[in-house]
Amino acid sequence: MTVKAESFKSERYIKGGLGYCVNERWPYEPCPLHWHDYIEVELVLDGEGRQNLNGKEIELESGCLTVMRPTDFHSISIGRNFHLINLSINDRILPEEILSKLSVGDRLFFKLSPADTATIAGLLGLLNSEEHQSDPDRRYIKHLVLSLFLKIIKFIPKKNEHNNQISNTIQSAILYLQMHFRENPSLGETASICHYHPNYFSSVFRREMGITYSEYLNRLKIAYAKELLLTTDTNITEICFESGFTSHSNFLRLFKEDTNLSPNQFRQNRTF
Repeated sequence: MTVKAESFKSERYIKGGLGYCVNERWPYEPCPLHWHDYIEVELVLDGEGRQNLNGKEIELESGCLTVMRPTDFHSISIGRNFHLINLSINDRILPEEILSKLSVGDRLFFKLSPADTATIAGLLGLLNSEEHQSDPDRRYIKHLVLSLFLKIIKFIPKKNEHNNQISNTIQSAILYLQMHFRENPSLGETASICHYHPNYFSSVFRREMGITYSEYLNRLKIAYAKELLLTTDTNITEICFESGFTSHSNFLRLFKEDTNLSPNQFRQNRTF
């Protein structure tokens, strides 16, 4: 059976102008393989299920917490009495210090203690309640969001720290690209986020990273395309554009340069 990664867009799932949405659900149908252009926090409150997170099969039960970034993809199969609560949130409203912690690692999945489960569920419940007020208190929401993510990053192992040889400005650029490479951000757009002139930003980026901006951006796209090729049966043309490439021929050329294989050959070499 063909497995295709669907795209879940923020304009459909995050409404109301607050930059986030909380849903408590008792789903009875499986959720197909998908990725988001926003961050999702999903906490299992009861029951049993199973998810495929970036190609890894994981059993779900009460206390299982998953954080999905725009670079992640997952699916869920439903078991008995499955009950969860999830937060969909635009990464642009999160502080950079939080995003930098969330960007580390292949996947963010945790099995929480009952006490930590209750804490995360409580914060999500408060966000859900405030979201539905007639006049939501944005300052209160800001502090709830910060408290939630400060708690979550305590579960992340303290390793893979940023390279101290890279300036804070270029680290900010890298973080932005890791979250938004599929949108194919231009050098000028990323430079403006760093408050640098494009020419100066390009020079600093190459000096500190050892490669050009476009080379780094293409590396992120190729790495993501590889993951899709290895873990889904999405057709190659769709993978090309889902990974942020705007030209199929350019994608094929860069992929061959990186792997010495065509995407089809790379997929055929995968093992199960």
